[in-house]
Amino acid sequence: GGVADNAIPASAVAEVVVTKEDAAAFVKSLAGTLNDIKGELEIKDPDVMISVQDKKAGEAVADEISGLPESEEMAITVDDSLKAISLIAVMPDGVQAMSASVEGLVETSLNLGVLSTKEDQVIMCSRSAHVKQGDIVAFYHNKKILVKRVIGVSGDTVDIGTDGRVTVNGSALSEPYAALSAEGECDITLPFTVPSGRYFVMGDDRAVSVDSRSSAVGCIAEENIIGKVNMIILPFSDAGKLN
Repeated sequence: GGVADNAIPASAVAEVVVTKEDAAAFVKSLAGTLNDIKGELEIKDPDVMISVQDKKAGEAVADEISGLPESEEMAITVDDSLKAISLIAVMPDGVQAMSASVEGLVETSLNLGVLSTKEDQVIMCSRSAHVKQGDIVAFYHNKKILVKRVIGVSGDTVDIGTDGRVTVNGSALSEPYAALSAEGECDITLPFTVPSGRYFVMGDDRAVSVDSRSSAVGCIAEENIIGKVNMIILPFSDAGKLN
């Protein structure tokens, strides 16, 4: 961030601790992510600089515990990580205050992603007011967080062939990401028109996914959507940006 027409700080630092076993996979994943970020910023901020420094053992430890022997130095624990995820998830998002002296200038805002857990994965979401067909979203269902792909939005008519191929409003979807397997678990009447304020979602692994094809899940209410899923953070073997 940090261009002429906004008030976002122009620099930021993140410190990440990984195990030696995960280091190579982490660095490989990070390299791809940094290239994506630079690509997105090259027009508005062509001089953006992103650097990565590999710290030696012990350098990442907070000052107050840096006097401990190396064997006792502490990294963030899994429990601490989950607490941080929970904290971010409940923080307010968006514009918090406008400037009293400059019309239209945002003085304070929070645009944090929402981190949530899916089985053994940690994923990063961005809160967005605009969810469209093809987006991968995380949402609440029966006190659990599910991750599915948006197939249809309000007013769309969705149909699924016996070979699993999906059409929306009469046009077949190109779905290179999907593992097609007949209709999957489907007990709704097709073709199906998506109600107002709802989203028709399906998992990419169509054979095992329980989604809007099943009345047990149904279409997803807009207020139950946490956000768009941008990337997988953990495990490092799966880390990377999602398309």
